[in-house]
Amino acid sequence: MSLERFIKFIKEGEPVAPGTPNRPIQQLDQNIKYLYDLIQAAEIGSTVYAREQTVLSTLQEGQPVYFNVANQQFEAAYAAMETDTATGYLTVPEQAQVWGIVAEKHHATLADILLFGFAEVDITAAINPSELNPDGSVAAGLYYLSGASAGYLTKQQPPVSVPVLKADTSGRVYVNPSFVDFLENHRHYVFELEMEPAGNVTPPAAGNVHTITSANSDLPGWLPASDAIFGGLAPAGAKFGYNLSQNPDLNGVFPPIPLQSVAVTMQRPSIWDTTNERRHHAEELVNDLVVVDRNGIWWMSDCYDEVPWPTDLDSSSSVSESYSDCDPSGKEYILKLYYTRVNFATDNSVVSSIISKDDRLVITCRDTVDPASTGDIDIDLDLNFLIGDQNVSGYTVFKTFDSATGEFSLGPVAEGVYATSSNVQLTSPSQTVDGSGNTVYHGPVGLGVLSQVSQELSSQLVRLDGVTEEDYPVLYLGMPNDDPTSYVVKFEVPADAPSSSTFTFRARILGRIAGTLPPITVEYYKTERPSGTSPVSVIQGYVATTGFDPTAATLTGINQAVEIEADSFSVDPGDIVYVRVQRDPTDSADSYAGELGVMQQTGIVTST
Repeated sequence: MSLERFIKFIKEGEPVAPGTPNRPIQQLDQNIKYLYDLIQAAEIGSTVYAREQTVLSTLQEGQPVYFNVANQQFEAAYAAMETDTATGYLTVPEQAQVWGIVAEKHHATLADILLFGFAEVDITAAINPSELNPDGSVAAGLYYLSGASAGYLTKQQPPVSVPVLKADTSGRVYVNPSFVDFLENHRHYVFELEMEPAGNVTPPAAGNVHTITSANSDLPGWLPASDAIFGGLAPAGAKFGYNLSQNPDLNGVFPPIPLQSVAVTMQRPSIWDTTNERRHHAEELVNDLVVVDRNGIWWMSDCYDEVPWPTDLDSSSSVSESYSDCDPSGKEYILKLYYTRVNFATDNSVVSSIISKDDRLVITCRDTVDPASTGDIDIDLDLNFLIGDQNVSGYTVFKTFDSATGEFSLGPVAEGVYATSSNVQLTSPSQTVDGSGNTVYHGPVGLGVLSQVSQELSSQLVRLDGVTEEDYPVLYLGMPNDDPTSYVVKFEVPADAPSSSTFTFRARILGRIAGTLPPITVEYYKTERPSGTSPVSVIQGYVATTGFDPTAATLTGINQAVEIEADSFSVDPGDIVYVRVQRDPTDSADSYAGELGVMQQTGIVTST
């Protein structure tokens, strides 16, 4: 039963038949019953549904489903297992993680999923006919997810047991799936162990013992049982120990629980077998040579041809050569460890082992310096990590430490100082050069100010005589080519300028057309600063400068500019300098046919 979203009322002209006037009434009646069922379920809290979900079109009512993330739809579930390639541990795939059962199909790809609860659902389509009652009804009892057929339920408990629901004798079911891993109470592992020594070996003479030299605990394989990495925990009589530290997958789930569940198999041709088959002990059980305890995996013999690597292995030659010397038929060397690890109720609530992921955190056996991961342990902090790189760049540092919260507070400091002006002098015992080429001073920095070598003075007042103010292509003072023109500009020498200084007039000249610029006359006169009320003479008397020669510049196009300086002359602090600039087109030396412009004029005071 589903909700009818569109009521089909009687249309004008529609033929009248017995079902025609009842049709909308029947639809409304169905909707009322549907809503009533929903309200009843919500009131008693007996069911949880996922309404109108996308499903695989072949699904039928009553079949168990899981959600396929890749296809974004519910599909038929089935019991299965997968194997983790790293550990050999059996895991439960998504197909066995039951969400619920199909409660009602609205159409081929849309259905309501009963996720949890007690409801009337026909699960006949999900039961193999051989498991139905003789009359075709569903037998009461607990039903598991079938591993033989996708989307089916079975009363016979399969090896992979996933309970889905219970059925009664009245067509009602109690659905209560769980995502709990049905393998969690025990786990099966298989690991392939290295059949190499973690060090150097040479083949001993027949009848002599095997030894490992230059043992290296950073290598995978077997070490002498007396190696320091084992902390003296090897059992009596052990000759070699497996280096678990270089097998993190195995080390992470060690030791086996219970230890009696361990089995070790080895496939290794014997050097005594001279037949072409060379299959002596091909699938040999070597438990009499191996002891596994909570501290490790131990090999109990160093006798000739009784070691967990090829008897004639010579580490001075390649492994493949050594293997083939013993086994020309190419028989594979395999050493495998099998065990079952039982999970206890406390597995998820207690610490089973502690391994430091940082060398600065030291974990040792209680009251010793021996490395440890289980049992009574001490944890210490190696404070040598406080000594790191020197002269590290960066300006954020630890400022304070709050002992109540155990937190450091961070803040910026001045990492270094560099000068941006030539008249600033810096000194310090430590200097570096940054990426921009600046000399950066660190530590205690001395700061000094040098006398300013030079400074630019902006022009003050300007008096124009025939000169015009123009604004194209830029602002400038225009000096035409038809009549003599001139202007006077004023500069003030700072009162704090060095007593021995010179003044230089600099101008940026604009030519409106191409050609050689005309001569320009630059003259000056100056007045000194009075000393209080003592008068000084202010008499106009221009003196010609030298060196200001625009004729040295030839413009190649219109509206081009050059910069020209006059020769310097001496000035005193507080002087006022007046500069007169003149152009005389009537002079035969002025052959420039265009307007001349002054874009900028600056006075340069330089200490001598």
